[in-house]
Amino acid sequence: MAVKFTDNSAIFLRELEAAKRKALETIGQKAEGYAKKLCPVGTPESTGIAGYRGGTLRNSITHRVENGDTMELGSNVEYAPYVELGTGPHFQPPPEWEKFT
Repeated sequence: MAVKFTDNSAIFLRELEAAKRKALETIGQKAEGYAKKLCPVGTPESTGIAGYRGGTLRNSITHRVENGDTMELGSNVEYAPYVELGTGPHFQPPPEWEKFT
């Protein structure tokens, strides 16, 4: 008696890709929340500007899942790299600096 097998590998791979994308999205949402929680926000006292309302950097932090394989977290605010990496004589610009702009 012959045993009949059904090839479900295509279905499995499709489900695996969907699960990977969902996991990366969940990781992105969590990482975005952590980054926003830790992001410094200027105040009238810290800036010396009466009525100053900060939060531009914090509000610009976002994430995206690329091709279902990678998750990127970042900001399009021009001073974001300096807040993240610091400034001064020991500052090392990241290898892909243009990605920050």
